Amino acid sequence: MRRRDRNDGIVNAALVALGPLAMVDNVVFHWLLAFHRFKQVWSGSVYVEVLLVLTGAAMATVGLVRERRARQRPSEHRDG
Repeated sequence: MRRRDRNDGIVNAALVALGPLAMVDNVVFHWLLAFHRFKQVWSGSVYVEVLLVLTGAAMATVGLVRERRARQRPSEHRDG
């Protein structure tokens, strides 16, 4: 296995893991449980939180697409 292939796998795994983590963190802890909210007034930070959820979804999608492409590449170590 080439070093680049190994690093690609680590990057893909990080994207797939951290994307949903960012989404769950924002939805559960910020929206549902209202952690980090000291005042109950609306602020513009809701736009930032929505952007973070979308960023998490994009990270997970990119990681999954990269991993799928990596698995479809022919392996250099196959006997043949």
